[in-house]
Amino acid sequence: MNDVARTPLRYKIALFFFMLFFYVCSYSISGFYGNTALAMLTIIFSSMLIVVDCKMSVDFTKLIFFLALAAVTLFRNHDIANNDYYTEVVFFALLLVWLFPPKYKWFGLVIKIIEVMGVIFVVTTILFYFSPSLYASYVGIVFPENSYLLLLNYHKGYMYGLTKNSALTSAYILYALAINTIRIIYSGYSKKNIYRIIYFACQLIALSLTVKRSALLFGALAILGVYLIRSQNRGKFFKAVSTLCVIVLLLTVAAQFIPGISTALDKTLVQGREGNISNGRFLRFNITWDLFMANPIFGIGWGGMRETFTGVQSVSTDSAHNIYLQLLAETGIIGFFTFLFFFIANIVKCIRIPKTALISTEENICVGFSLFTQFYFLMYGFSGNPLYDIVFFMMYLFSCIYVESQLPKEC
Repeated sequence: MNDVARTPLRYKIALFFFMLFFYVCSYSISGFYGNTALAMLTIIFSSMLIVVDCKMSVDFTKLIFFLALAAVTLFRNHDIANNDYYTEVVFFALLLVWLFPPKYKWFGLVIKIIEVMGVIFVVTTILFYFSPSLYASYVGIVFPENSYLLLLNYHKGYMYGLTKNSALTSAYILYALAINTIRIIYSGYSKKNIYRIIYFACQLIALSLTVKRSALLFGALAILGVYLIRSQNRGKFFKAVSTLCVIVLLLTVAAQFIPGISTALDKTLVQGREGNISNGRFLRFNITWDLFMANPIFGIGWGGMRETFTGVQSVSTDSAHNIYLQLLAETGIIGFFTFLFFFIANIVKCIRIPKTALISTEENICVGFSLFTQFYFLMYGFSGNPLYDIVFFMMYLFSCIYVESQLPKEC
C-alpha cells in the first residue's frame, strides 16, 4: 500500500511549502523581506493546510505542554520586545501542528523529499571539492556578499556545498545518510543493499568534507541508538560496535587520500593539543551559567542571550552553543524542566512504538528516522543550537508530529 499516493493533495501542497522553506532558508531571498517573510508565509500557510483536516480531539496533557511552552517562551521575550517575531511565528506554527497532528501518513513523503535532496547535496559537495573554479563561480553568483569568506574557508578545507553554512549542509546530508542506513538495517542482506552501501560511502565522504565533528559524532551515536532499540537482530550490539570500528578505520584510510577528510580529524587533534577542543565554547558556557545563577527561577527571558553576547569581543556567536544551559539562563528552572519534560515525553512515545506486528517495514523506517532525529537533536544540543535553529527544530518537531499522528492507541 503506497502511503504517499494516498496522501491528499492539500497535504502534499502543505508539505511542499514546509520542505521548500527547510531547504532555502540558508539563502538570501531579496525583494520580499528576505527569509523572514518567506518563513512566516510558508509556516503559517502550511500549518493552516494541515490543521484543516487534523485530529481535532486535543489531548489534555499535550495542551498543558503547549500552554506551558507558550508561557515560558513569551515571558519577558526579548525578540518580541525588539519587534522580531520570526522565531516565535515558526515555533508556534509548528507546535500547533504538533498539538493537532494530521490524520494521514504524510511522513513517508517527507522522507522521500529528504532522500532526493540528499543526493543533490552529496553530489554537489563532492563535485565542488574536486572543482574549485565551479565552486568559485557558484558562490560568486548565489552568495556574492559572503563569497570571500566562503572561498577562504574552502581553501582551508571546509566544504560548505550549496549553502553558506556548513552546519546546514551537514544536516541535509546527515538526514539522508540516516534514512539510507535505516533502510540498510531493515532490508537485511540483499543485492539492492550493495548500491545503498556504496551510496552510504559517498554520503559519509560528503559529510566528512563539511568538517562538522558534531554531525559525525552525534550522527553515529544516534544511528547506533536507533539500531540497538529498533533492530531485532541477534548480537546487534557486537555488530553495531564492529560496524563503527570499520567506519572509523575507513575514514582514517580515506583521510590519507582526501585532504578534506583529514581536515576534520586534524581540527580535533590540533585543538585538543592546544587545550581548545571546545572551540571556545567553555567561555560561553561560563557566561551562560553565571546568567542562570543570577536569575535562577524565571531566567533573563527568551532571546536574552543574543543581547548578552553582543559586544563581547571574545565570543563570536549570539548563543551559548548548548541548548540546556541556554534554556536555564533564558527561562530559568521552570522553563528548563518544561522543555526537558517535553523532550523526554516525545522520545519515550517514539521508543514505545512496537517493532513488528502493528506497523509495516516503511512505517518502521519512518519510526526509525523519527527516533534518529530526536536522538540527534538532544545530543547535538550539548554543543550546538538545534532548538534555536529553525531547520533543526523543524525536523525535530516533524518527527514528534509523526509519532503523535501514527502512535497506536495501545502505546
